[in-house]
Amino acid sequence: MHPDSGRLALKLHDELTELTRFRALLAQESALLQSTEIDSLPDLTTGKAVAAARLGELLKAREALLSAMNHGTGRSGMDAWLATLPDAVRKENAEHWARLLLLGEECRNEHELNGKLIAIRMAQNQKAMTALLSAGGQPLTYGPDGHQRIGTGGGRTLGSA
Repeated sequence: MHPDSGRLALKLHDELTELTRFRALLAQESALLQSTEIDSLPDLTTGKAVAAARLGELLKAREALLSAMNHGTGRSGMDAWLATLPDAVRKENAEHWARLLLLGEECRNEHELNGKLIAIRMAQNQKAMTALLSAGGQPLTYGPDGHQRIGTGGGRTLGSA
């Protein structure tokens, strides 16, 4: 067994812990996007960015250790490393690796769903803005600089060519 195998096992565990935290943040974001209480969304987004940066650091560290042990990188590198471990150690690390892959897929799906929820919310907000502006008798126009103007005249009405 390579002397860095213990360090790699610890990095794998750290990565799994951090990805679990990230998954919880995504679930919290999803719940906020589906509710009317979105005031804490900016703070959550900041927390997500910090967690994503930390995950990136852990990934780089794992890949560097795999390379240093001449196993290559990515899934094939992890599979090669796992194959070098004694059975008892291999089982635990293989379970961590499998859980990490599954959790990564869950995060990807949750992130995609949250993106769709954000798009829906933005479309709803745009419709509401258009309705409010129309109700006020103020046409929504664009000036020559491309910026929106409300009821100032001299611009092009939204949707007209």
